[in-house]
Amino acid sequence: GTSSTKYMPFIIQDNQVVMNSDVFIKNLTAANFKAKSLTAELFNVDKLSAITGELGTLITYKDPSQPQKARMVISGTALKLYDDNNIERIYIGL
Repeated sequence: GTSSTKYMPFIIQDNQVVMNSDVFIKNLTAANFKAKSLTAELFNVDKLSAITGELGTLITYKDPSQPQKARMVISGTALKLYDDNNIERIYIGL
């Protein structure tokens, strides 16, 4: 059958493209990107700059394949450093 219902998947208004539904893009390169909210399974960047952030616990590993060896843990007001034997060697905090 035929339908007289018209559907506009996008419009161009004031030099902007407005999409009226969910948009799925397989590959996107953008020189400038703005978002109110971002959810991602993986976030990989060469450089990250921020004025403020809520990170919770931050762990950096000497070797990510050995998470129970040398590492630095920053959480709340504490900074802990562990050696290759999983022994806490430095604690700075309250």
